[in-house]
Amino acid sequence: MFSKKFLTIFISIFLLFSSILVLPVSSETVNATSNTWYVDDDGGPDIDFTCIQDAINASSDGDTIFVYNGTYNENIVINKSFLTLQGEDNENTIINSKKDDKTIFITADNIQIKNFKIKNEYNNKNIYMHYLSQSIIEENKIISGRGITLYETNKVMIKNNYITNYIYIFSSNNNEINYNHIFNGRISLLLSSYNTISSNLFDGNNQNAPGISIGDLSNPSTGNSIINNIIKNYRSGLDNYYADNEICYNDFLNNKENANVQYIGRSKWYHNYWGKSDRFPFDWKTHIPRPIYGLIPTYIGDLHVFNVDWHPAKTPNCDFGGET
Repeated sequence: MFSKKFLTIFISIFLLFSSILVLPVSSETVNATSNTWYVDDDGGPDIDFTCIQDAINASSDGDTIFVYNGTYNENIVINKSFLTLQGEDNENTIINSKKDDKTIFITADNIQIKNFKIKNEYNNKNIYMHYLSQSIIEENKIISGRGITLYETNKVMIKNNYITNYIYIFSSNNNEINYNHIFNGRISLLLSSYNTISSNLFDGNNQNAPGISIGDLSNPSTGNSIINNIIKNYRSGLDNYYADNEICYNDFLNNKENANVQYIGRSKWYHNYWGKSDRFPFDWKTHIPRPIYGLIPTYIGDLHVFNVDWHPAKTPNCDFGGET
């Protein structure tokens, strides 16, 4: 018979070796056994599926799904991790919602979506990401719908897309929105912190809305960085509520109101280009704010004061279109 002391020592050694031998699952481990599935709505001898959702259902974590040009009237749910969904090109590989629902609903981590034209003619969400992290949305055209929603989603990169609607970020942190062309759309952040919005071209097409809205009176957003963007042709280039954010090296052009702050905050405004104006920054007769050269209207109830960009740029900062 083994003594209790001997048995305890044996179990301890067994658990130690077990912890060494059992390795965590990583992207390298998943990709080592991954498959590529081919989708074409016209079918063909080397084609696995004619619709995207069937390919997702058959796939495993780490697989790639390559989609040839065509129109895919589907509502897609992506629930496999480390999955890559790639279209042939973002003009002719079209995913269009077939019903009043999200065009693409993502519920798994580490997803890449690339090279699609994504539509939603029911004016529902084009891409909805919920409770996930570390995904990439890149080089897509996202049109005729309600854009991209990040809900309690972290460390997502949205880059090099053409977007004609919204990016809505709620209770989501450490995301990056870079190098996108946002036409007739805008970005809203609510209860979201430490996100970076940089090197984007925003063209509001003279819409009655802000290009970027950071927080609201009930949902402050702090620690966000708004850097090196062109923001033009909006009612307001940027609205900042309460919070502490960094707004630097942006070009505000041809907006009715370049930027404003609701209530006093401690945001850092530095080296932004504020365009030109031949008027005093605030028209007391019409109550239309007109910020120039670093004066940003700040509203405290009925009191109107100004935040200050102490070192505004004398010429535009950005060298990618829209400066003139």
